[in-house]
Amino acid sequence: APRAYVSGPAQIRIKENGPVRVALEITRETEKSKFVQTVSLSAGYAGNRVEFGNAIDWRTEAANLKATFPLSASNEDATYNQGVGTIERPNAQERQFEVSSHRWIDLTDKSGSFGANILTADQKGYDKPKDNAMRLTLLRTPGILPASEGGQG
Repeated sequence: APRAYVSGPAQIRIKENGPVRVALEITRETEKSKFVQTVSLSAGYAGNRVEFGNAIDWRTEAANLKATFPLSASNEDATYNQGVGTIERPNAQERQFEVSSHRWIDLTDKSGSFGANILTADQKGYDKPKDNAMRLTLLRTPGILPASEGGQG
């Protein structure tokens, strides 16, 4: 289970508000790290997707930062791009939870009539904790927490 979420008071401002694109900028701080996320939606064909941009001043020790995407689509299996092909994997299990993927992951609903893709510019790690959620690993910090913070020292 996550030890924390990027939460707390958010500063939200309209970054763009034009006829072709709108964008919000959301700024938050959690565990010494600062997150500035831009969420944008464009008109026309480009409006078939929501784009997220992240600027992160990462200062959190011994943690992974994951973006979680809860969805209406539901399926035990997801398809991961492997560069020269694809691989289909079920929900995360104790010893098989993160899957490397080159550019995208797809979760198509069991009905086959709709779904969602997460597209990235490079290779990332993903996991799928349940039938209707996908997570993208954005950052990873190795390390051991001090005993005072729940680690073994």
